[in-house]
Amino acid sequence: MPRATTQCKTYRVKLLGKTYQIIDTPGLDDSPRANLVVLKSIAAEVSKISKQTQTIGGVVYFHKITNLRLTGSDRTNIEVFEQICGRQFLHRAVFATTMWDTVSSADHRKFGQLHTSLEKMYSHLVEKGTKFLKFEGNDISATAVLQSLAKSATNPAPRLQLENEVIKTGLSASSVRKTSAGKVIVKQMNRGSCVIL
Repeated sequence: MPRATTQCKTYRVKLLGKTYQIIDTPGLDDSPRANLVVLKSIAAEVSKISKQTQTIGGVVYFHKITNLRLTGSDRTNIEVFEQICGRQFLHRAVFATTMWDTVSSADHRKFGQLHTSLEKMYSHLVEKGTKFLKFEGNDISATAVLQSLAKSATNPAPRLQLENEVIKTGLSASSVRKTSAGKVIVKQMNRGSCVIL
């Protein structure tokens, strides 16, 4: 499925008397080359925030629960998410399963078991504080995700690993490729290539 945009969009949301700024980033897909463009877009947004007085309070990774099997691309994309965050930031991250509104009530239990399996498979994220939540496409789910991020907030806020890396190396395409997240994507790209001698 083609990606709708390669640009980040910013929204402001009010919740329980506080205003949150949400940055909607383009999603990762099966194309490593396109994913490098997306990563550069995310790195540019992160760099812009780090130059302001704002800090990044949390990161949400969305995964379709209807993907019954984790493909190689799914695993790579989750690894990219981990590397964008870095170990010091994973306690401020949410792994949200989506598409629950498309699942029939008869299949809800089956997909619930899949959600639990994902949580077990990525137990190292749970151990570092990442919350696994169901995002059901409604206000209640959105509030639960924001509240989870608000609860994990600490002062001073740690920086994303990607943020630290772009501060040091800059935003050129070659610099972004050399970030921890960029290396994961480049590795995926190299797996798909061959050399004819």
